[in-house]
Amino acid sequence: MNKPTSKQKFHHKHLPTFTRHTKWLGWKILHLYFPFVIHWLTDKYEGRRHHLVVDMIYSLTTFFLLATNLGIGVWYFLYYTPADIAANIMGPTEVVSGKDFDLSVLTENTGRTIHNATVDVYFPKNFISTTPKSEKGAYHFFLGELSRGELQNADLKGALFGNLDDEYTARIVISYQWAGKTQEAVVVHRFHIKNTTFKLGIDFPSTVTYGFPLEGKITYKNKSNYEQKNVQFVLDFPQDFIPQSFSYQDKPLLFNTEQQTVTLEQVPAHTAGRVIITGIFNESVDPRILSGDRKSDFTVSARSEVADLFLQTPTAFFHGKTLSAFSIVTPRLTASLTASAVVDFGRTINARAIVTNVGDVDLQNVKLQASFTGEAVQNSTARAQVLDGATWLSSNGGSGNLALPVLPVLLKGESRIFNIYIPTAVLDTQQAVSQITITGFGYSPDVQADIPMRAVSAETKYQSRVSLLASMLYYGPNGEEIGYGPYPPQAERPTALRLLLRMNNINNPLHNVTIKTQLPPEVEWTGQTSVAAGTTIYYYPENRTVEWHIANLPPQSEVYGGQFEVRFTPNKGETGFKPHLTGDVILTAIDGFTNGFISKNAGPIVLKDTVTP
Repeated sequence: MNKPTSKQKFHHKHLPTFTRHTKWLGWKILHLYFPFVIHWLTDKYEGRRHHLVVDMIYSLTTFFLLATNLGIGVWYFLYYTPADIAANIMGPTEVVSGKDFDLSVLTENTGRTIHNATVDVYFPKNFISTTPKSEKGAYHFFLGELSRGELQNADLKGALFGNLDDEYTARIVISYQWAGKTQEAVVVHRFHIKNTTFKLGIDFPSTVTYGFPLEGKITYKNKSNYEQKNVQFVLDFPQDFIPQSFSYQDKPLLFNTEQQTVTLEQVPAHTAGRVIITGIFNESVDPRILSGDRKSDFTVSARSEVADLFLQTPTAFFHGKTLSAFSIVTPRLTASLTASAVVDFGRTINARAIVTNVGDVDLQNVKLQASFTGEAVQNSTARAQVLDGATWLSSNGGSGNLALPVLPVLLKGESRIFNIYIPTAVLDTQQAVSQITITGFGYSPDVQADIPMRAVSAETKYQSRVSLLASMLYYGPNGEEIGYGPYPPQAERPTALRLLLRMNNINNPLHNVTIKTQLPPEVEWTGQTSVAAGTTIYYYPENRTVEWHIANLPPQSEVYGGQFEVRFTPNKGETGFKPHLTGDVILTAIDGFTNGFISKNAGPIVLKDTVTP
């Protein structure tokens, strides 16, 4: 048998196919990179040792090139292939201005291990959080070393303030180190302001009437955890509305007419309140003509700053606006009122009110009331009546205002007359005045609302209470004799007497006060007089008249007095009688407060005792 060659020895055909192929691949690789080994094993260097040198050089060169390529690949992988880190932001995209929300930055290292990982969250300056900021103005979180597949999260809680419907952006910067190099990944998250924690409302009557004051309210509620400051309400009124007052907690607020705004200095967290608005709509038409009914509305919007958020450059955020719709109507009822212009204390004031439906629809449930002012008015005993068809409707007063009889229906163009009677008391009040005011409303089916009637008033002044007394004196208050001659008087013999005039003015100043009387023939004027006020007492012999003039007499509780002396010589026919010493004593004056004429009659002065023979 022939001896096998070296080539035949390494074929190993007796081995399995996989083994043979593996050995063949190894043989080729060794032959490529280490040919001197193959050639040595196959005895190809016998007699050709110089081939060994060539194969060695070839092997070294090939190995060097392979090692270089492998080194370059490793170097590229280490320094030019960045670490793979994934960031996911867990937080809302639609937020409520001023309401706290949670934001979480979830980081996952999907590649090789990284070092000194940090998360910096940059929010707009109108974001508030209890987490402190870094010097760069970011919310800084240190994660440290993250191995492959490790998860870490940075949690942040706060509130974002902003204008309603505006959009704001937060920028999240993730920084880490690997292989001595610092890498960064940037992610953005957008927030849309869809609502606000500062709730705003406006409340006005659904129906208002031209020429009548109305009251409305701006309501608000700060539902956030943060105080609001410089809260500004911007108002949009109809052109014919005239605002009269703005108040907050019973204190007046300044209304900026140029900007149409009112401002509250601060609104603490979790508080609510209201701003009261009063005003009136100008009536540009004749109030007796039903016209001008229309729809309108009030609109209010709000802006505010956040306390301690913008100390240097404050910014006001818009919280939205709201409106209140209503109807403006012209009055349906008119009234005229007359009352006693001047009345004496203790007398009844008579008032008369004429109420007319000036609208073009019938009014229902016409309800009126009379209110009174003045100390002398006895409203508890006041009463009223009205003729409705053939029936008299009546009502009586009580502890408050007097409710007039209710008219079930008042046809368009129809009028009713109300008679009102108000008793008065006797008082010492100076310059007293009473006033009666009629107000009310009627239900108008066309607008389905009660339409008020413009108030009408009438004033009554009280005449001054003046008293007048006239009497004779012979003896003084202590029994001393101040007259002379026989007393009781004797026929045909003269007796001197004092005639005393006393008056009292309680309430109002009087002008041109005159007290006058006449002396009968048997009474003689002596010229002796004395007075407490005014001029002296004069005697006019041509008509035997005695007059006492006082130009101005102020009200006071003291009694004014005047006296004059007469000499009375009775005739025999007056024996056994008490003759008149004067005619009627009459006082006349002008009331300086009411301009009314006052007249008092004290009657004649009569001798107290009968004439003796």
